[in-house]
Amino acid sequence: MSSNNNTSIILTILRLQSAFRYPSLILGFTLLIGGVLGNILNIIVFIKVGNYKNNACSFYMFVRTFVDLYILLTGLTTRILATGFQMDFTSINWIWCKMRGGFIDINIQSTFTLICLQAIDAFICSSPSVVVRQKSNIRIARYLILGTVCFWSIHEIPYFIFQDLVIVRGTPMCITTNTIYAQYHSYFTTLCIFTTIPIIMISFFGFLTVRHMKTISVTRTLSSLTRQTISMALFQIFAVFVFNGPYAAWQIYTVATANVVKDTYRRAVEQLINLFVGTYGYGPYARIELNRQISNMKFECRQQLNQMVNAITMNNNYDPRNDNEFRKISHDDQSETASQFAMRRLVKMTINKPSCNIDSDPIHDISQEQNEQQSLNIHHRPTRQCAVHMEDQPFDQFEKRYSEQCQHKERTICDLCVYNNVEAALKDMQITSLTCPELGCQAVFGYNEVCEILLRNDNHALFEMYDRQLTHQHLEQMSEFIWCPYPGCGSGQLIERDTSDRNRINCIKCNRMICSHHRIKWHIDMTCEEYDQLERAFIKYISADEIVDDSQASEQKRSFLTIVNQGFEAYRTTLGRNPVHLKPGLSLSLPVIHHIQKVDMREAGMGVDKISAFTKDNVPVQLSAVLFYQVKNAYKACFDVTDYRSSIYSVGTSSLRSIVGQFEYDQIIGDRNKLNKEWLSVVGNSIEHWGVQTTKAEIQSFGPLDASVARTLEKQMDAERDRRQQELNTRAKINISEGEKQSMILHSEGNLVAAKNLADASLITAQKQAEGQKYLIEQETLALTKQLETISQQLNNDYPLTVRYLLARRRFDELQAIANGKNNSTYFINNQTEGIDSLKIFADIQKQNREN
Repeated sequence: MSSNNNTSIILTILRLQSAFRYPSLILGFTLLIGGVLGNILNIIVFIKVGNYKNNACSFYMFVRTFVDLYILLTGLTTRILATGFQMDFTSINWIWCKMRGGFIDINIQSTFTLICLQAIDAFICSSPSVVVRQKSNIRIARYLILGTVCFWSIHEIPYFIFQDLVIVRGTPMCITTNTIYAQYHSYFTTLCIFTTIPIIMISFFGFLTVRHMKTISVTRTLSSLTRQTISMALFQIFAVFVFNGPYAAWQIYTVATANVVKDTYRRAVEQLINLFVGTYGYGPYARIELNRQISNMKFECRQQLNQMVNAITMNNNYDPRNDNEFRKISHDDQSETASQFAMRRLVKMTINKPSCNIDSDPIHDISQEQNEQQSLNIHHRPTRQCAVHMEDQPFDQFEKRYSEQCQHKERTICDLCVYNNVEAALKDMQITSLTCPELGCQAVFGYNEVCEILLRNDNHALFEMYDRQLTHQHLEQMSEFIWCPYPGCGSGQLIERDTSDRNRINCIKCNRMICSHHRIKWHIDMTCEEYDQLERAFIKYISADEIVDDSQASEQKRSFLTIVNQGFEAYRTTLGRNPVHLKPGLSLSLPVIHHIQKVDMREAGMGVDKISAFTKDNVPVQLSAVLFYQVKNAYKACFDVTDYRSSIYSVGTSSLRSIVGQFEYDQIIGDRNKLNKEWLSVVGNSIEHWGVQTTKAEIQSFGPLDASVARTLEKQMDAERDRRQQELNTRAKINISEGEKQSMILHSEGNLVAAKNLADASLITAQKQAEGQKYLIEQETLALTKQLETISQQLNNDYPLTVRYLLARRRFDELQAIANGKNNSTYFINNQTEGIDSLKIFADIQKQNREN
């Protein structure tokens, strides 16, 4: 009996599956094809009609169109393939298992958020208060859309982490591995975000919007574009109720009966209902061509209006007085100009053309009597339809020509819209880019035009803001004007260059130092050139190419796979702790959870470009150098220092300045190797505890800081050369004097020696002469003695006579010499007796000699 029941149940389930399969496929294909075509047509309409781009509500719809297209192409297509053709890619590929559900959830949540924002904007636009209606801003809408996408993307990160492909009883299934997140996704995401919260919000604001639209005074104050977008928003709210109501009810039932014991038949029925409801729930995203049908009348009306404007108002070759209607004008109206007649005819054609009346909705209808009354008064009060808000305005609203530079012949935008355009631009701080809003006109509104537009509408506060901002812009264009950069000051002043430091000035209000060159707070302990060098180095360091090329420790891009190249080392931290060393190759990393830091272990060079310093002899110099380093310990480089490259650069520049200050200018010029070794040693000792080792340091260029220093050094070198030349000249003169001195010394010494030698020679000569005379005397004496002895012997030893004889002999010889002289002188001898005696003696002696 039980086997028969089971067989009947199985047959019933098979019949139900075959019964629900084809309707579900037909419904899915209908929603897919119609939805894709409808969304594409919506995109075309939103692009063609430029006014939609300036409306917040329509902009929400425009963004929603792209999101709905993604949901249909990704979600509904895969659902049709899975249910109709048993092609489920989520049970095959784990990447598709994570990506499909996660991205679809992000887009669905974004869609419902945009629907809620659309309902809120419709409520704001339909408010009776003008101040409230001004809160609907396209700029705010853009920020809200961006915030929505970012918020839901972050919200789905746990889904990407915990959703995985798991084998259950031999069958691969794409399920959530975390129980807590699975409950959160079932109860909160599905019930609240997908169903309950959107339905409550759109119901509340939709009800308030309908109440506003039923008020005739509100309806008359709204433009056609606003009324149209509100109608589209209300219809989409209705579509959400129709398509999402069954889905929300079914999800509530599923959650409520999750713990109920169910038999096979009930589970099969619930599975089939879930299949149908899941496909039917894609209805809000497949709006088919409904939005296009609603907006198409406006689109066609706009095209017809443009054709009439081109044919009647803007065509100079057309003369309306040739028209039959013009000939029917009474003689009292012959003063009407061709332009006024053309505008009257244009307005009449616009009002009487039924295809252009998009406000036939009962909520927006205006009584036929009012239309007829307006048509009767057109001849007396000419009007023109504004091209912006598509409302009839008095013709005097189009007569003012704000700028002489305007290129358009006649205006199609009323004064109120021109004022709104200027007001919106000024609120967006577009001070100098205020242009004429007419199509194709590039005229720029100047100060007088903006002043006239704002003051005519009694907006003195906005004009004062415009005047103040324009004044500030003109002041900022002056090179000699500067604002105080310190917060809370707000003072401005002219730059005075008479100070000792030409770039450092003091604020006249707060008396704090300002750098007039960079227009920032004064950079203490740093010149402007050093600040520029540091700024360029910092920009170079943070650039993407520099990060990749230099391979410094950096964050890994957000992906599930991390590639560590050869020559690199990496560390992966989990929620900021527990670092794990990664070897070169492919590694797994989870976004947000994991943080990857890579370090290049290869030798790298760091350039120190044109830093200024002072030498020991106070010479300002500029030098460029390169420092080569290599990371030895990647762990210390990642976790012991914030940024080892910038830290090395800071240590290198500061140490190089201090080392340059220990050498004189000539010493650095003469021997750079000593400076290189000192710099390498200092930097190496400073960064060693970061796990980085310096390998080589080189000074590439070295010279004076600027031209004035170079000229000063040239003068100093000229003076040094002159000093050295003078020193050489002085030394040469000294050497010459020393030579002359030595010459004179040697000369005098030679004279001295010569004199001594002469003296010695004279002495020796005298001695010799004396000895010769002595010898002669001795010989004479001996001869005289012998002569005396001989004479005395001959005189019988008569010595007195002998002496006398000798004396007489001497006298006689002298007299004989005188007598034999050549002189003719006469000599007188005083003592004649002596002479005679002498002669007598000689005679006696000669006599004795003869006798002998």
